[in-house]
Amino acid sequence: MPPAAQKYALLIGNDRYQDLPDLKVPAADVAGLARVLTDPAIGGCDPALVQTLANPDYAVAHRAIGRLFANRQRDDLVLLYFSGHGELDHRTGRLYLALPDSERDCLDGTALAAPFITDVMDRSPAGRQILILDCCYAGAIGRKGAAVTAATFGADPASAPAAQEGYGRVILTSSTAGQSSWEGNRVIAGVERSLFTHFLIQGLETGEAAAGAPVVSVEQLYQYVHAQVVDATKAGARRMTPERFGQGRGELILARNPQARTPAPDPKELLGADLLADLASQNHRTRIGAVGELVNLMHQPPLRSAVIAVLAERLPRERDFQVRSLIETALKSAAEAGAMPREGAVDLQTTGSGAGDAVGGVEGRPQSADAAQGLPGVRKAAPDAPERASRARGAAAGLVGAGTGRCGARAPVDLHRHAERRCRRSDDGQDTGRDLPDGLPGQRTGTRFG
Repeated sequence: MPPAAQKYALLIGNDRYQDLPDLKVPAADVAGLARVLTDPAIGGCDPALVQTLANPDYAVAHRAIGRLFANRQRDDLVLLYFSGHGELDHRTGRLYLALPDSERDCLDGTALAAPFITDVMDRSPAGRQILILDCCYAGAIGRKGAAVTAATFGADPASAPAAQEGYGRVILTSSTAGQSSWEGNRVIAGVERSLFTHFLIQGLETGEAAAGAPVVSVEQLYQYVHAQVVDATKAGARRMTPERFGQGRGELILARNPQARTPAPDPKELLGADLLADLASQNHRTRIGAVGELVNLMHQPPLRSAVIAVLAERLPRERDFQVRSLIETALKSAAEAGAMPREGAVDLQTTGSGAGDAVGGVEGRPQSADAAQGLPGVRKAAPDAPERASRARGAAAGLVGAGTGRCGARAPVDLHRHAERRCRRSDDGQDTGRDLPDGLPGQRTGTRFG
């Protein structure tokens, strides 16, 4: 079994030179980038696999770059970053990365030539390669540096590594082949890093580069840094235009977004499939029980919004007047001054000479108003009615709540028997679709479509 994919990084910062002016910010550039790459919430790199080099000489730098890309696995991500002076051979157009001991009149033997770096990358089996250059004339590495050979990804360069993320080679540069790259405080007061690396770190650290997405791709980071740098330098003489060169497939993922927005959970996942299946049941009595269950869950703050969403979604599809009335009353109760229905607060009311006359009402509304419409209603139980605390959970037991008789006596309502008295059934036990008030056989008062 092949080892798990890893992230490797080599960060080189040069601020002291023998034949070139010293710089102020490369050390801060390297430290800041190393911090975000090894942050578990952002880069997630193993600190042991992130190497930083401050002012390495020619031999040390060559050896470190060779080792960075050697002996890697196909799914590994390898990142090389450089902050320092860039020198351009104007005759050949070749870019050199200057080291402390580099000599301007002997760059081939004292500086890192761009072709050396890309040759090492070509020979590496690592399927994800990122090169970031923060130096003058960085864009001179051009498209040739981003080209991928067959040796990089095996016999077939079109075959992707096993993991699902993108693969290939991407080169990000702080400026074009003809531009200088500036230290941040020369453009924005108080910036202690180079301008390009400042926005590179800012995009990763704040998550702004990914705009709420769970991860930050190299392409997203480039688009963010490009926009920020161009905007910061457009008004002055120190203009910079970052560039990107690359070849591969999919998107190379560099980091997690620490400010990713967590999507709201699906109400159906919170409430459970069984309860939602009951709410969609063809049996109206099962739906009555499901509504009662949902209302009882409203008193739990994490579930309140989910219950309201589910009931509101069900309401326009509900064709049974009794279930519909229960849902409407529950939603109205939930909306009143933000009041939350208490557990056991929904129950079916009865009035008349027998328990079968289900008309009921809403608290604060005369029951006669509901009775005139022939609609059963629900109301919140009075807090001083201890009998209602005995409400059985669910419709399976046949009890939804306690009813109020005309004489004021409290009596439980058996919805199974009550519904059988109200609903004319065919010989095979199926609902005929007609609801009849008790005591008036044969008189249609409503239609139930299940």
